Amino acid sequence: MGALAARSQGKFWEFHHALLKNYSALNEAKILSIAKELGLDMARYKNDRKSPANRALIEADLKDASQIGVRGTPSVFVNGKRVKNRYLGNLIGIVASELQSRETHAPK
Repeated sequence: MGALAARSQGKFWEFHHALLKNYSALNEAKILSIAKELGLDMARYKNDRKSPANRALIEADLKDASQIGVRGTPSVFVNGKRVKNRYLGNLIGIVASELQSRETHAPK
């Protein structure tokens, strides 16, 4: 919810990057500290964190993820298929294979 609240003040990516940078030390105090460090209007930020619209966005994302089989993050899908082995070499081959398949089956 914090990143979405920061988004309403044009600071989504800055907030996102700060969360990732501090992932091992995140708690409520650290999240609020990040918001302050980014210069967010704290009253607005705290209000936006409770926003029903932001809650609805998160719930919709969770529902979509569940429907397509996301079990955690990171999850990788290529052409609608979940990739179990996300090693870069495998991904390149999987994408190449899917592209070749599309070219083979494309109408001419």
